Amino acid sequence: MKFKTTQREIRSQCAQVIAVPYCRLQTLLCYETPTAYTTRREGWGADIYIFESPNLGEVAIATGYAPFGNISPSYELNCAYEERAQKIRWDYSLTWKEQKQMLHQLVLDYIAEVKKVLG
Repeated sequence: MKFKTTQREIRSQCAQVIAVPYCRLQTLLCYETPTAYTTRREGWGADIYIFESPNLGEVAIATGYAPFGNISPSYELNCAYEERAQKIRWDYSLTWKEQKQMLHQLVLDYIAEVKKVLG
């Protein structure tokens, strides 16, 4: 179950926060469970997914109506990974567990690519 938090708490916990607009990585993150969420005056702001990568440490992805972070990947990069995720997600020859494992690995690849592209 996700808990309510603030942007300040997430930024203090994770030095790297990737900001992704609403639904830009919907398929890529479909089997992941958000750790937390933030709110704004109008209501829900963003879901926070925290990943532990062996090479990169702890990285958060903030996605929603009001995403925040110090890393903003390009639209093209997000679309490329979303297309790759859709190929995995809609491949009915794969079991649910295989899809989940492959999509999780794709998320880690996405994080590594974002960090490599943005330095």
